[in-house]
Amino acid sequence: MVSSISRLIVLVDNNRYASGLRTAWGLSIYVDLGHKKILFDTGPDPIVLEHNASMLGVNLSRIDFIVISHLHGDHIGGIDAVASSGAKVYVPLGASRLLVNKLSSMGFRVEVVTNTLKIDESLYIVKPLYGPPWEQSLAVNTSSGLILLVGCSHPGILEISKEALRELNAKPYMVLGGFHLQGYSLSEVEAIVRSLVDMGFKTIIPLHCSGDDVAFILKSIYPQHFISGGVGLTLEF
Repeated sequence: MVSSISRLIVLVDNNRYASGLRTAWGLSIYVDLGHKKILFDTGPDPIVLEHNASMLGVNLSRIDFIVISHLHGDHIGGIDAVASSGAKVYVPLGASRLLVNKLSSMGFRVEVVTNTLKIDESLYIVKPLYGPPWEQSLAVNTSSGLILLVGCSHPGILEISKEALRELNAKPYMVLGGFHLQGYSLSEVEAIVRSLVDMGFKTIIPLHCSGDDVAFILKSIYPQHFISGGVGLTLEF
């Protein structure tokens, strides 16, 4: 099934795309499918998430699904801001019983993901891969191809992308999120970006922990594939 996805909004990132928004080391992306509202990660701080969501016109109490990529504080620390939603929360393999019980006590319906999971028409969680830690991704199948959202890519952005395309047998379109390439050499970053382009991704949006060299390579060599990101970036389809 193909989605008529309407909007993606970056709610939390350590870079600012639009004025009046707060930055924080972490990531949260809002996905509006029209009939369903999804939050991918929650950033590190509920106050930051609440402020930015309010400024960007996102009602956190109406979230249907929350997908946590991995269990580091900069991706799950803001979850208190979404407690009023009573949403279903998908956490990856490796989540402790203590965490599951805590989320349940907050009113969330919790599911631990071990394999690739279809959670709505055209909406999938790509099974957790081990980095460490265990990390899962969110994928939306659109008429343009697959949109892949990644948290920090601890298992490797190429490994996650290959797994998503293989599991879902989909045509690649866009990948965005944290690529975890800080500390890599420029030649290593260039090779990884080239591989993403060779896979068929038309649009690449590095966020959070991707590192400055990814944007530099994209702007220099693959400008037609690059969109500069940050908190407040809104993509409409």
